[in-house]
Amino acid sequence: MDPFPGRSHMARLEKVVAGIDFSDASVAAVRWTSRWFAPDAELILVHVLDVPKPPAFLRPLLPGAEDVLENAREGALQRLRALSESLPSVRKRLEVREGKATERIAEVASEMDADLVVVGEHGQRRGLRDVLGSTAEQLVHASPVPVLLARGQGEAAPQRLLVPIDESPMGERVLEWARLLGERFGAQVMVFHVLNARLLWQMRLVSSERKWQELGEEMQRGAVDWLRERVRAAGFASDAVETHVALGEPSHEILAAAARHGADLIVLGSHGAGAFERVVIGSVTRAVMRGAFSPVLVVTPSRD
Repeated sequence: MDPFPGRSHMARLEKVVAGIDFSDASVAAVRWTSRWFAPDAELILVHVLDVPKPPAFLRPLLPGAEDVLENAREGALQRLRALSESLPSVRKRLEVREGKATERIAEVASEMDADLVVVGEHGQRRGLRDVLGSTAEQLVHASPVPVLLARGQGEAAPQRLLVPIDESPMGERVLEWARLLGERFGAQVMVFHVLNARLLWQMRLVSSERKWQELGEEMQRGAVDWLRERVRAAGFASDAVETHVALGEPSHEILAAAARHGADLIVLGSHGAGAFERVVIGSVTRAVMRGAFSPVLVVTPSRD
């Protein structure tokens, strides 16, 4: 049974939820989204209150919890209104919730039948984020819709999309989103596949040097043919898409390709072949989210 009844599973950009913690990164993310990424969408600004409970011995000295929460709620609404008035989007809605940020943002996305969740990079300490996991990573677990991590965005809509796919069922949805965005922005799309180098090394163990080289060439040709067929089946115009196959470790090759081709948006699935669907974020996706210097759109599974 679909836990989000009534939702269309087709890629669309009609309603966007933006998580706002009033940091520079979250404000920059929503401004970029409103002006460049989804200017025609309804924009739902969400701030989540997480008011800590004081220890019992301090409670007599402090205002009541309800008073603190109400003051915090009103203050957040005022700041959201001021931010909203500065955004070019015509349709806007404000939401203030209480609890854990990732859970409440995902909750709003579900309630509002949103198509996308946008967040800015949480803080600047990447080493700490690598240990604890970012808000965006946690949202990928919780969100019923794709999550856009906005970082390093320029003052323009994306023009060069890098779209890594593998054989997992997620590939179809990733290509659907890439096609939507490519057409919307008039962007050049590079669909990318990485052949894991370990496959070739395994073949080398049981093959002669010449046979090993021939197998490597055959693998490359087979991967290119497979990739082109996936692109054709997804309905891309031939002049709007490139295909490329690399050999190596997937996350490293994806990040290297993004830098080499100047990608200003990476679109990939929340996990690839072999990951536990809806339970874990794939290791490649996690590495790309942590290592990319451009916005990353993580496409989540269709919640059928």
